[in-house]
Amino acid sequence: MVGLVSIGLLASILGCAREHEKVKAPNPHTTGFAQAGVSLVLGDEWQANDLAAPHSLKPPTLVSEAGVIRVILLPADRADPEVVADGLRASFDANPKASKHSFRRQKFVSKSGVQGLCVSYLELTERNGRVNEAQNHHYLVRNKAARCVVINYLASADSEADTVSRMIRTTLALQ
Repeated sequence: MVGLVSIGLLASILGCAREHEKVKAPNPHTTGFAQAGVSLVLGDEWQANDLAAPHSLKPPTLVSEAGVIRVILLPADRADPEVVADGLRASFDANPKASKHSFRRQKFVSKSGVQGLCVSYLELTERNGRVNEAQNHHYLVRNKAARCVVINYLASADSEADTVSRMIRTTLALQ
């Protein structure tokens, strides 16, 4: 009787161990940015451009009705997200089109454990002779090679930018 119970317990433990070993299939909506060493989980509405661009003059770009996302790998001498955030603040302060009350600098952690900074602000933009207010978000993280990556999300102020921003902060992962 004790032997049967022992075999039953051993079988259940081994079964749990095998269950734990199963690897989840990647999300079909994951978009990888190989040069930058990051990925995001996005919906089908995002159209990708220049994902395999060999240099940062034309960074990988995603476009949808919700805005534009660009992923930029910064040079090795700009590897510290805190220093990059300070530079964004200086640019913001010098920008006459920036809404001075709107600057935000917040730390975040994605579901995969990526830690970073989000710098956001409102800015006036002109397009086709019309002036609009745009939301500008810069997500700053260090990739596995210790380089700073900027995920820039630009959206109209009247869009659902909070939803996309939450998606970026939540799904950002290192490759």
